[in-house]
Formats: sequence, C-alpha cells, structure tokens
Amino acid sequence: MPAPLTTRVLEDIGRAIVSGALAEGEVLRMEDLARTHQVSRTVAREALRVLDSMDLVMVRQRVGVVVRPSSEWNVFSPLVVRWRLESHGREHQLRSLTALRAGVEPLAAAAMAHSPDRGTVTRLLEAAEDMARRARDGDLDAFLERDIEFHSTILANCGNEMFAALQAPITEVLRARHVLALMPDHPRDVPVQLHRLVALGIRDGDARTAQAAMSQIVEEVRTVVAATTPRTPTEAAD
Repeated sequence: MPAPLTTRVLEDIGRAIVSGALAEGEVLRMEDLARTHQVSRTVAREALRVLDSMDLVMVRQRVGVVVRPSSEWNVFSPLVVRWRLESHGREHQLRSLTALRAGVEPLAAAAMAHSPDRGTVTRLLEAAEDMARRARDGDLDAFLERDIEFHSTILANCGNEMFAALQAPITEVLRARHVLALMPDHPRDVPVQLHRLVALGIRDGDARTAQAAMSQIVEEVRTVVAATTPRTPTEAAD
C-alpha cells in the first residue's frame, strides 16, 4: 500500500477523475499537483503511478500525464469501484456489479458443490448461522462482515481463478449496500436462510440447490437495487 500521504493524494485525484471533475484528456502536471495538494513531487509522482496502474491516466510523450476515458479504466480495481460508488455514477455501478454477481456467484456455488472441502463448508455454515443471529439482533456491522466472508469464501474456493479475482470488487459492493443504507435495519429472514441453503447444498454436493439458492440471493439484491436507484435512460430502454 502507498504511504499515507500518497494515499491521500491518490484518493483525491482518483475521486476527481471518476466523478468527472478531472475530465478525459485533461493533462495533470506534476508541479501543479504537488502545489495543489501541498506535497512533494515525489509523492505526486507515486500517486500518479498508482493511478496509471488502474488505467485512469496514461503518460503521453511530449504532453505529460493525461486522464484516460472511462472506457479504458480498470473497472475491477477495488478503488475504482469504491470511487464510482461514491460518485454520481453510483446507481450504474450498483446495477452493473449486481449483474456481474448474478452471472458469477451462482456458478461459483455450483462449482464448489462438485468438490466440497469439509473445513471450508464448516466455515460457510458457521458464517450463515452467525448471519442469522446478527440479523435477529440488528447488528448490521457484524452481519456485513459475515456476509462478505461467506461470499468471498465461495469465490475463493470454487476452483475458478477468474471468479476468485472478483472477491475485492464484490466486497466493495457488499460494503456499499451497507454504507448507502440499502440494507434494512433487520435483514429479512428469507435471504438469510438462503445463505444456509447454499452452504448445505455445497456440503451435500448438491450443485443444483447451491446454484438456485445463490441465484435467489442475488435476485433479491437486484430487486432492492432496482427499487432504490433510478434507471438511466439507456437502462430504461433495455
């Protein structure tokens, strides 16, 4: 991770790019950034290096560091996901990530059911049971952490390295539902019990049950997101 000072500058510039305050094609000059953020050129350079690794900026010969178009961003970078969720593009990001989850997580649960590991299944069942307890208590912070653990465990252990690489962006969207108050004070019983059904399906080698239950979980999320976020003109036309 970058040093704290670099992180501050990185996040300030990253948020400005993602929000559109720094527009596509804008040239970022090292001396201007150092002066604006009251840091050394070394700190500014390191922040730009990290932004370059996310494809938010690029170095153009005889021009300098230029803001890339959004079509070129690394949209799976956890920081890019977080900044998009904090920006005016929040609704679109929620919808696109939920669609990604719908395509990936049911398949990951089914794949894991084909070769369940006893220790991993035990962790899933424990997480599901603890989610139920936390839901009854209205402890949303603890509920969130167990929810993240549950979904990350399936992605990490489904045997597909491409799915496993999605743990970080999916974690960001799970956290965003909490931060953006898209979770009820007491999570509904049916989605909570569906997590247990996913875990039982995986334990029993029942890929169909695990996949169907995970599909229902994500569909419930999609319904909540659709009900609480306005559709863009493009989405409304689909």
